[in-house]
Amino acid sequence: MEYFFLIVLVSAIRNANSLEGEEDFRSCLFKTGADLSYPSNRTWWYDSQGSSVPVLRNPLAVAFASSTLQVQQLVKCAVNNDVKPVPRSGGHSAEGFSSLDGTLVVDISRINWIEIDAKSSTAHVGAGIRLGKLIYELGEHKFVFPVGIDVTVGLGGHLAVGGIGVLSRSMGLSIDNVLQFEFVDWQGHVLIANSQNYSDLFWALKGGGGGSYGIVTAAKLALHPNPNSTTEIGRASCRERV
Repeated sequence: MEYFFLIVLVSAIRNANSLEGEEDFRSCLFKTGADLSYPSNRTWWYDSQGSSVPVLRNPLAVAFASSTLQVQQLVKCAVNNDVKPVPRSGGHSAEGFSSLDGTLVVDISRINWIEIDAKSSTAHVGAGIRLGKLIYELGEHKFVFPVGIDVTVGLGGHLAVGGIGVLSRSMGLSIDNVLQFEFVDWQGHVLIANSQNYSDLFWALKGGGGGSYGIVTAAKLALHPNPNSTTEIGRASCRERV
């Protein structure tokens, strides 16, 4: 009987510690100012799964960051509470990696701004921008960037897997045209990685190494002039653009 009560007591202590830890975690998330979603929310199913649901996942929470500063703070909250932060830009991961069990999903889809420098043929963009918005905004300035055809995909995830599209044969993969990353590492530090600064990290983020290194929040892209014509292989058509 004493052994039974000892087990019950240990279990109660563990549950109390777990609840206290969860309260600390949620309090930390609240202080970041990011919009938050928990299993009790009415929109939880969509918030937790994202746009593509190949595998059902059960994260602890989803945070919708609107700035690199918020991503920093969210990563620190997660790490300090022994929770793994998982980045999500569009939620189209075929393997379901943009939402994992027992994690904090850091959704960056609201970091979707774009700044175009026509003189240098470059664009500085938030990694949460959807490909459709990116294509449209660049087209308004007579530029293109090689990306895929699904306009709802987020740029961050698209770059993470290389980025194959209809312009890849002439312009390369999307990742081949990235000049710089703004990056939040697992300790919450913001790093600017390019060929001169944190060059090893830049190489790794462009596909030179396996694994996850942190969360990309922005990228500098090399742009190409909008071609006068495009040919679609596989379809008997040639489209002339005015």
